[in-house]
Amino acid sequence: MKANLTERLIKSLKPTNKPYEVYDNTLIGLLLRVQPTGSMTFYVNYSNVLRKRNRTKLGKYGHITLTQARDLAKQRQGEIATGIDPQEEKKRKIAATKVAKAKELLLREYIKDTYTPWVVANRKSGELTLHKLYAHFDSWMEQPMESFTAQQIEEWQVQQKKRGLKPTSINRNFNALRSVFTRAFEVKAIHANPLKGIKNVTESNEIRVRYFSIEEEFMVRQWLKQRDHQHIEKRKSVNAWRLTRGYSLMLEYEEDAYTDLLTPIILLAMNTGLRRGELLQLSWSDINFEQHYLTVRAENAKSGKARRIPLNAESYQILSTWKRTSFIEGGFVFSMESGNPLTTLKAGWRSLMSGTGIKDFRLHDLRHHFASKLAMKGADLNTIRELLGHSDFTTTLRYAHLADSHKADAVALLV
Repeated sequence: MKANLTERLIKSLKPTNKPYEVYDNTLIGLLLRVQPTGSMTFYVNYSNVLRKRNRTKLGKYGHITLTQARDLAKQRQGEIATGIDPQEEKKRKIAATKVAKAKELLLREYIKDTYTPWVVANRKSGELTLHKLYAHFDSWMEQPMESFTAQQIEEWQVQQKKRGLKPTSINRNFNALRSVFTRAFEVKAIHANPLKGIKNVTESNEIRVRYFSIEEEFMVRQWLKQRDHQHIEKRKSVNAWRLTRGYSLMLEYEEDAYTDLLTPIILLAMNTGLRRGELLQLSWSDINFEQHYLTVRAENAKSGKARRIPLNAESYQILSTWKRTSFIEGGFVFSMESGNPLTTLKAGWRSLMSGTGIKDFRLHDLRHHFASKLAMKGADLNTIRELLGHSDFTTTLRYAHLADSHKADAVALLV
């Protein structure tokens, strides 16, 4: 509606179910918008240089008077006449403020407040990614994100090489950092991604397939067996000492039992090819003792797909024996005393490798050992792919030469 806006008229205006506007007949372009809540705000309508109609807010009635609103409207109209668009000027100031804030955003601040809750909720490896960030980039945490440069990253890559890190390790660590910047740019926390376009360190095309020789596997099994035996004898000795002094006795191990989880984990890995994370997230509910198989749940599998692994005689015996020691209904197969899943095997693995003297063998290579033995026993590659949970058959082809070499040995017997 149109009217001569006066203080008396404004005070007589009543709110309705929908907003409405009163246009001033005295000053063309000035209007008062009345909200259902009773709140009233002055605006001025205008056309910019492109003849696009728009409006700009002057202020709420009560915060400014009608007289002040008219003065502001005339001022805005004067600015508009010189080519200034109030709305575009407002957008420019907001954008400039965002850019300034983005340039000041510290890496630690963004990781702590924004990236951490997102990556933990959306990535299975979220906790591992955060560990890499704080372990390898802690000295950069107080640096503004938009101040990072390609030269800084490339110099870091060179330093990591000099430290003796392998290209794969360097790239994994850098990719953790890259993911932070990629996410920050996606959600517009930063207006440019300074890490975009930075290349990973070139990795060797040689595919590593390390597995135990017959002698090495024998040494591993003997070391684990001797270790459990030593624990059993030590517990007997301690109890004998406590008995002579009237102390309560500690629970003794069964002769054929495992004294802790190192032996069953290593042997089960050798017989199932499970990844470390799949092993440590395994629950007793995933073990089907009646039908002799275990299930890797989709949420624990790298491929995101569930799969079943048949239990051979040894793996069935391993789990049956360990169940007598560690079974908790609904609990993890390999858990800490708190009941939480085990998170690392580094100490036990180092002891095993040191005790046996085996060199250049990683925990992950137990998976290669499983697959290599299958290939050498004549299992077809597609079956190996399914058991390992490879999404890409190309990955499984690394074991093809093992199958071929043993076929050649078999044919050689004919001569």
